[in-house]
Amino acid sequence: MQQRDILQDEIEELGRVLGRILATFLGWQSEGDPVRGTQMANEQLASELDVSVEQLLALDEQALREYLTTRNWTPAHMEALAQYLAAAGTEKMHTDRAEAERYVQTALRLLDIADDQSATLSFERMSLRGDIEGLLG
Repeated sequence: MQQRDILQDEIEELGRVLGRILATFLGWQSEGDPVRGTQMANEQLASELDVSVEQLLALDEQALREYLTTRNWTPAHMEALAQYLAAAGTEKMHTDRAEAERYVQTALRLLDIADDQSATLSFERMSLRGDIEGLLG
C-alpha cells in the first residue's frame, strides 16, 4: 500500500511539473519570445523530468510508447506534453517548418498513445488533434 502511495505521489508530481513547463512556454510566448520559451521549457523537461525533447522527437510510436510506459506516464501527462509540443511546433512553423513538423508529429503520436491507454473519450484530445492536423494541412 505504501509503495502505491509513493507511485501515486510521483504521478501527481509529474502532472504538476508538466503544467509548470507548459505555463513557462506560454508565458514567454505571450511576452513575444517563443524561442526563449521553447528553450526554457526544453531545459525544464531535461532538468526536472530527465526528458530530452530531441530524444522524444526522434522516437517512433512504438519506442515512444515503451519510453512513456516505463516512466509511468498517464494519458493526461501525454496530453499535457502534446499540448506543449503542438504549441512549440506552431511557433516554429514561422522559422523552421521541418523542425515544426517533428514537434507536431510527436504531439500526434503522444495523442495516439494516450487514446490507446485511456478508457475514456477525451474531447480535449480530439480538439487538440484537429488543431494539429490543421497545422499539417
